[in-house]
Amino acid sequence: MRQAPGTEHLNQAAARHGPRERAKSVGFLNGIRAFFAEMKAEFIRVSWPTRDATVKSTGIVVIVTLALAVYLGVMDVGLATVARHILGR
Repeated sequence: MRQAPGTEHLNQAAARHGPRERAKSVGFLNGIRAFFAEMKAEFIRVSWPTRDATVKSTGIVVIVTLALAVYLGVMDVGLATVARHILGR
């Protein structure tokens, strides 16, 4: 039986999805299931910090970030002023 021109790719795609390809996809899905099962088990074993420790750590990060932002802002304005004086503007 003759094929319509330009439909050769359809037969190639159908050939690729034979029993062997289906077995690979089932193995792939089982791999994904296993990954999520292992991930769930790992989350159970994790030693999570207490709420108090998390709040303290977050406070330290916010304070250090603000201090660094102020320092960089002051340095930027100071160096810009020095550059203006050197360039005579």
